Amino acid sequence: MVDLIALKQAKPYDEATALLRDLCDLAKYQDQVPAFISRFEQIKSDYSNRPALMKRFRTIKPSS
Repeated sequence: MVDLIALKQAKPYDEATALLRDLCDLAKYQDQVPAFISRFEQIKSDYSNRPALMKRFRTIKPSS
């Protein structure tokens, strides 16, 4: 996923977001939401300087 983000292009950003959404669903299923949130927050922090990516990440709702 980090490889997709590194490309700095819209389509790979969409793919990375889809993967994260799937991982979020898996975390919910496995009762691992806190671990997912921790890692997701780290990824958001690492790439906070990419507004287009952050906009996509806002569609992921780990707590719901």
